[in-house]
Amino acid sequence: MRSYNYIADAVSGILIVILNGQAGESYNIANPNVRITIAGLAQVIAEAEGQKVVFTDPDAVDLANRSPIAKQVLDTTKLESLGWTGGYSVADGVRHTLQILHEAEVTE
Repeated sequence: MRSYNYIADAVSGILIVILNGQAGESYNIANPNVRITIAGLAQVIAEAEGQKVVFTDPDAVDLANRSPIAKQVLDTTKLESLGWTGGYSVADGVRHTLQILHEAEVTE
């Protein structure tokens, strides 16, 4: 399980911290309403592109390289106390990113 944050939300979070944050403090920037597994993110991306994800069992090397931390979810309480909220869901962020990438392909 991971924290998710679309880039536009990350930028708005940084601006809120610059404008309203306390000097010397650190702030986690992630959308507290969106937590997803890596497999779940792969599924959302594949579905947005009309593709299918095929999952396989990990081999010994994959298992050895796996993070020992099952949940890497950031606490965003301090950022939220500054008035910040995320605006993009995973599906919206993926859809917007893919739209930008497809538009770039057309102009090349």
